[in-house]
Amino acid sequence: MIGGMYPGIKLTFTKPGIPQEYDVQTLMLSKATEAELNYRGFLMYTGQRRLARSVLRRVVSNYVCNNRESLAAFDETRRLAVIMAHELRRGNVNIFGNLLSEHMRLLKQLDASSSNIMLDHIMDGLKDLTDGTTLCGAAGGGFLYGISKANVTHDDIRAWIEQEYGGTAIRLYTSEISK
Repeated sequence: MIGGMYPGIKLTFTKPGIPQEYDVQTLMLSKATEAELNYRGFLMYTGQRRLARSVLRRVVSNYVCNNRESLAAFDETRRLAVIMAHELRRGNVNIFGNLLSEHMRLLKQLDASSSNIMLDHIMDGLKDLTDGTTLCGAAGGGFLYGISKANVTHDDIRAWIEQEYGGTAIRLYTSEISK
């Protein structure tokens, strides 16, 4: 949550112990990469809200109990964040989008209930329109973030939502990197 206190896209590192000491590194992106992320990135309200507290409780419990799959997923998530930052610095928005879906796979590995049939259906349906999607935060708020394919507009995605989910609470919002 500390990331919300700083503008832009960033990596945050901490060391074990109390009090927590944060190392927040803001990614320096080219203007072209920033513009592309602002153009292709989107938030989607899925209508699938859950208690993040329950998800976090299960994730922490698996961690404390030294569940091997969970520990491997934690390690992989940290590694993936560094790779995602590297690809953004290089201007590889398509690859960054693909890595969002890899992040989602790891979220499910950490806790299978972090998704559900409806969310899986939405994300599967978006595959032809996006380079990748993942749930935001602990997924309790009902939002996913995605990167549209280079030739797909937000209006194309809105048309898909209307066709597949017209009359539901599902909505697409544009996103912009904070300054």
